[in-house]
Amino acid sequence: MKIFFSLPIRIKVILTFLLLFVLGLAAAFLHVKQAEKRIVDQVVSEQVLLTRQLLQVFERQITTRLQNLEQTTFLLSDLSIVQSLFNNDQTEGLVLDSFENVLLKNPATISLKLADLTGETRLEVTPEKSQVYQTSNQESRVSQYDYFPFVKQISMNEVGLFIGDPDEYQDPHLDIVAPVYDGFLPMGYVIQTVSVNGFINDVLRLIGKDGAFLLMMSQRANYLFGEDARLQAGKQSPAFEPAPSSPFKFSQAFPNTWQGIQLLVKGKPDPVWSEHGLYFTVHPLEIEFDNVGLYQSWLLAYFSEEKVLVLAAPQLEGLHTRFIIISIVIVIIACFLSWWMYRHSMMEELSFMAQAAMQSMSPIILLDLNQNIIKVNNECLKVMGMSIRDLCGQRFSSFLNEEDRIAFERMWQQLSCDSSWKGELRFVDAQGRDVEGLFQLFPLESSKSKNQGYVGSWMDIREQKALERRLRSLTITDALTGCKNRRYYDHQVTGLFSNLKRHPDQTFCMALADIDHFKHVNDEFGHDVGDEVLQAFAALLEQETRTLDVVCRVGGEEFAILLPNTQLKDALMVVERVRKMVAAFPLAGHDITCSFGVAESNPATDEDDLYKSADNALYLAKENGRNQVISSSKVVQGTFEPPSSQSAR
Repeated sequence: MKIFFSLPIRIKVILTFLLLFVLGLAAAFLHVKQAEKRIVDQVVSEQVLLTRQLLQVFERQITTRLQNLEQTTFLLSDLSIVQSLFNNDQTEGLVLDSFENVLLKNPATISLKLADLTGETRLEVTPEKSQVYQTSNQESRVSQYDYFPFVKQISMNEVGLFIGDPDEYQDPHLDIVAPVYDGFLPMGYVIQTVSVNGFINDVLRLIGKDGAFLLMMSQRANYLFGEDARLQAGKQSPAFEPAPSSPFKFSQAFPNTWQGIQLLVKGKPDPVWSEHGLYFTVHPLEIEFDNVGLYQSWLLAYFSEEKVLVLAAPQLEGLHTRFIIISIVIVIIACFLSWWMYRHSMMEELSFMAQAAMQSMSPIILLDLNQNIIKVNNECLKVMGMSIRDLCGQRFSSFLNEEDRIAFERMWQQLSCDSSWKGELRFVDAQGRDVEGLFQLFPLESSKSKNQGYVGSWMDIREQKALERRLRSLTITDALTGCKNRRYYDHQVTGLFSNLKRHPDQTFCMALADIDHFKHVNDEFGHDVGDEVLQAFAALLEQETRTLDVVCRVGGEEFAILLPNTQLKDALMVVERVRKMVAAFPLAGHDITCSFGVAESNPATDEDDLYKSADNALYLAKENGRNQVISSSKVVQGTFEPPSSQSAR
């Protein structure tokens, strides 16, 4: 130190400058590296959250699709034409048609079989052929399957779910079995065979992946269901490519990740693993099979490090720009500090630091203890569209939405001197518009006083709120027609019945609408034209019904109209007007008619009874020649019995 102070003043200034510059640059460099890690970790966390949400959607869709397949198999077993076939009625053609329709709607279905109680196949439909067996066929016998002894244990009105060992071969399949009963007498079985690989591919195509890839692993990780997704995975990492002449095995390609999965404890948050340049998240999936019991597999989602860097690139570029700026600032500060040492001038340095500290990128509001605004920064003025004169001296809550103002005043009364608060508030800008924001309030303390007021930090969340409202709308809207969907219908009709039980005099009606000969439109002009007709039909229903009525698409070409606080005679008038408008004006360039079934609610019934009454009336409208409105009262008064199939439609 004696040597330093003995140096000439210019040398001391230069050495001080170099020392400050090196130390400042090193600190800035370390700060940037830490910030880079935080940014990358944040992007990884966001992607992990996204993939976990996708895995949850994946799990729900798998469960839903399995339930739909079981329901389809059960409905086939409950068809009267299937029961008649075992009674030697000549219904093979009708059964084949029903099976083929199911096969067309389920691409993952390999075959549909009808077998007797001994396991002899009476009828089989596959994508390649439809076959009726008059004699025993050894190759197609159901009794040869290992799970056939379990089939006999299936009770009436139940469905069995069976699977082979998915760890033994590359394309396992599910067998969904529903017994056929004539009254209480068992007659045989309907067996729907579904490819697990195709089933998972269908689910993946249904939910989309939004930049992340989804797969499903078997219990011992020697196969990834969803071959389409695995092929896409091979483009992301060579580790997904199988070795020559051998199947792909996840446990060999990613041993560390698979070892971690084995240690996963159910109920804890899904961990994240990184291997071969990929980030993995997993979610256990358990399915109960009648032949093997509870079977656990794994839903797998992953994203690459390259994707993380691409998503983080804008922030990293901004960080590097700030590093350059910080470096320049460091040089300036070093110069000023060196100059201060040479001139003994602290005020200039303090002035510079104070000016730098006044800059802020977020709206800031300073409040006194009486909630009066003391000071705001430029960002706050930009957001509010006001001047300092408009804001300063005014009570903060006076610039809030009326509803939020009451809540904020109540909170302010309970706020202690040393406590903080965080919540969403709606500010009213200069144009009178609500500006949604996340507001944080902190106590302002100094060495002389414990609390002199509060500092408020505000963040604009309008875009986030708009996105949330849009997502909520999508969950209750039919994607094709734009009207409400089946989920919204279920919610509304449940609410109407709840209100009816409290107020029995506030009855309501339901109308089921079905386009006449819509199948001919699809067959003759194509599904694109059919979609246009559905869209035009839905728009006309929305236009011609009343404001309080609700139009929902509940099936392919079937729509439900809920008419609250409406008696049957008034509902018939509304629906008849709609029917005439449909018949009078071409829809999408085609002359279309439609049939309606109308039913009135009753406190003694429930949602299913009301729907069935309207559906029976709709069947009667179809049977009587279509293009008409029939009420449920005519069904009750007459001798009409609805058919067991939808041939009338």
